[in-house]
Amino acid sequence: MTGITLINCCGHEIDVMTGEGRIISIPPSGSMIRLVVEDVQVGETAFCGEQIPIFQERYHDSKLLPPRVEGVLYIVPKLVATVYAGVRDDFIYPDTKGATWRKGTTIPEYVPGLRFPATLMTKSGEEERGKV
Repeated sequence: MTGITLINCCGHEIDVMTGEGRIISIPPSGSMIRLVVEDVQVGETAFCGEQIPIFQERYHDSKLLPPRVEGVLYIVPKLVATVYAGVRDDFIYPDTKGATWRKGTTIPEYVPGLRFPATLMTKSGEEERGKV
């Protein structure tokens, strides 16, 4: 991928190791993308004579999403990229698999790269991804 602009919407600097082993910093853009989350009881089920509630998290569409721009990828939190995976193919997130972590924190010292969210593959091997 060449000619791509990265815009960091995570609200903090992202340190990434390059293919040459150097660490570069991607500064925050100043705009952040967050989700509005609602926890809803969607039903209940009986088990051993007792009723067990069943809940679901529901994410409400953010009206603050950046516009699609040709040649731009937005670095967003993993949850945002995952929730919007079916409708936005321009959201990526810091790949924390194999990251080096800062002692005593949940903040990586650096990440080994950036990652697109998973896509559902059909039996025919085609990607199943919606378009806005």
